[in-house]
Amino acid sequence: MNCKKLLFSLICILLVALIMVPSVTVFAEETTTGGNVEEQEPEKTTYPAMDLLNTDLSKYISLGEHKNIPITQNVYVTDEDLYQFALESNIYTEIKTRETAVGDIIKVSFVGNIKLSNGSLLPVQGGSGSGMIELGKTPEKTETLIDYLHGKTELVGIMPGKTAQITVNFPEDFSTSAMAGKEVVFTVTVDSVVEYGLTDAYVKSAFGCENIEAFREMFIKFNLQEFETALKENIFLTITKNSTVYMYPEAQYNYYYYAVYNAYKDKYDAQCKKDPSYATETSFEEYLALNKVTLEMIEENAKVSTEQDLVYFALYNSGAVGTMSEADYAQHLADLAASYGTTSTELETLFAGKHDLMNVIVANFVYSKLDKLAVVTTDYDQFKDLLNETTTQKPQETTTPGTNTEAAPCGVDITVVIIIAVLAVGVAVFVALLFIKKKEAPTDEDGEYVEDEEDEEVEEDDGEYKKQFSPIEDDDVNEADEETEE
Repeated sequence: MNCKKLLFSLICILLVALIMVPSVTVFAEETTTGGNVEEQEPEKTTYPAMDLLNTDLSKYISLGEHKNIPITQNVYVTDEDLYQFALESNIYTEIKTRETAVGDIIKVSFVGNIKLSNGSLLPVQGGSGSGMIELGKTPEKTETLIDYLHGKTELVGIMPGKTAQITVNFPEDFSTSAMAGKEVVFTVTVDSVVEYGLTDAYVKSAFGCENIEAFREMFIKFNLQEFETALKENIFLTITKNSTVYMYPEAQYNYYYYAVYNAYKDKYDAQCKKDPSYATETSFEEYLALNKVTLEMIEENAKVSTEQDLVYFALYNSGAVGTMSEADYAQHLADLAASYGTTSTELETLFAGKHDLMNVIVANFVYSKLDKLAVVTTDYDQFKDLLNETTTQKPQETTTPGTNTEAAPCGVDITVVIIIAVLAVGVAVFVALLFIKKKEAPTDEDGEYVEDEEDEEVEEDDGEYKKQFSPIEDDDVNEADEETEE
């Protein structure tokens, strides 16, 4: 089976809603009327959702192949899948009983020294650190200190615990001024050889499985249970790849962009109001950085969400999934209302005159019909009897492994749910595929090793479609409530 698809299904951050607020907003400047008056609340400019059902989408998107799409969706978990799972989850064993070899991933610690004119070495500030490097592989970028140690032959054929000296000539524009334009000699200690893969002991301590085979069976059961959802995600992603987006409709892009932007801005302003010195010490961009978010990430999320909408409504307009009847509308409306503890009448009243609700229902209708657009090859029937055994919950670690505590981020933390309803399946897979890559231990800008933070996983399943975006609660404002507008 596709290992990236498996990884998404098992460990990636799933979900979070991005639709159905009557209007999302951006802050304008604060205004006062002069004199000794109370400060007014900032005015807000609204960005309502577009009427996608009655919009000509031809200038925005060209729908690609979307009928009888060949799709392979298997549930069996191969040895390669297990290896990729270990790789992407950063599950490994440290080996200290053999020499390093080309292709190995190794853990190292290093100390940098500048060579003086008399030949002596002077320790350089910011020149020490630790992390992982892959021997024989040239890095795609050289932005951090440890990037310059990749691919060095001096580290091949060394037993863990031994050292090697590596000389690096740094460019004039290197980020650490003490090393910019300098020749630096690094004393590098090989701490261990890293071998990615699962062991019986690991799956027992982390997942409660007796051995790797029991772990494999658990995932097969999970894949069986999630088969329909995974299949629709696969189909939607394939159609999205087949299609061409010419441009993003500005109104819908703004609808998504400012939903996320304002969630952060509200929290930032709340923190500044609580602590007036915070505004002078921390800019809004710095606040985003503290939450591991950038404006570029918010922009990308808005593009992905808008592209999703274009694909859903282009599919609906094509007639490939049929036309939604009044009975279809009523059923999807009732399902959506039930998911959020309200009634169809209350939901329609809440969104009267708005386009959010119809956008969601049409997209839900298209999603429910996606499996009719594919010719599916699968091994589902071969393993379906496993479903008659004990129900399998979504796999999650039961304990924290003692020998390898680094988490493998699959995206960013999600805590701010600012809009109700769940908007689309495709984006989660899309985002997962963008971020999945071979893991290296993270380093800071000086090359020093820092442990990853465990991703917070939030699940919200209304039986229809799923959406991911990136709001994260700041550690400095943990007491702030999740923001949900209904």
